[in-house]
Amino acid sequence: MAILEIVKYPDERLRNETFDVEQVDDGIRELVSDMIDTMYSLSAAGIAAIQVGRFERIFIIDGSVATGEEDAEPLVLINPEIVETGGGLALSEEGCLSFPGVFVEIRRPRFAKLRALNVDGETFEAQGEGLFGRALQHEFDHLTGKLMIDLGRHGQKGSHQAQDEALPRRGGARRARAARLSPHAEALGQSGLVKMS
Repeated sequence: MAILEIVKYPDERLRNETFDVEQVDDGIRELVSDMIDTMYSLSAAGIAAIQVGRFERIFIIDGSVATGEEDAEPLVLINPEIVETGGGLALSEEGCLSFPGVFVEIRRPRFAKLRALNVDGETFEAQGEGLFGRALQHEFDHLTGKLMIDLGRHGQKGSHQAQDEALPRRGGARRARAARLSPHAEALGQSGLVKMS
């Protein structure tokens, strides 16, 4: 177990292509364990492998974000695919470990459903809305080389206004904690995990 260094913008590695994990083996489980340690050391809501300089298609969501239960295990998604998004659009600020102290308003679907492998190589689906739905989409974006500043102030790709406004902001203990969340700022919504055969 180790705390890994976070890759920060404008490091070009954040734009690299990621690749599917061929086999969920001990090496992948060790990477996942290190990513979990790193995520919790930074009080983050999620983390993607590319943010620690690895290019496997893996991301993790804090268990309390995924389930609403404080002591829940983190949710590990390996080779995730988006199955469905919907529920209308919601505008909310997002922060990111790769952009310390930066917040960007992004419009995203309220609901997301993804299919992935867990650390045992079993297929499952994860779905949620609110913060969980937003976190699923935010972390998935990392696997495609898409960053929050690409989505612009209102989710418009390549918005120069969003890039100009992506400046650190300060204030209050809650804002300080939120600065470490990736993403944050929406109330936790309904979520669900469904094991697949």
